Amino acid sequence: MYLHMSVCEYCKHQKRNISLQNKVKELEMALEELNNTMTRTTTTSNDINEISHSDDLILPHTSLK
Repeated sequence: MYLHMSVCEYCKHQKRNISLQNKVKELEMALEELNNTMTRTTTTSNDINEISHSDDLILPHTSLK
């Protein structure tokens, strides 16, 4: 494939490849962060559900009886 390209064309393709690889890494990191956020949210939601039956446990968090 690269045999018919000039050096400049090869460099452009290499730069594009590097740019795309960097973008993939950014997106993978963003996805991991989103998954971690969702896990924390799910854990928090489960914790709230675990105490929702008890006014004594809810009072310190909400000041509501």
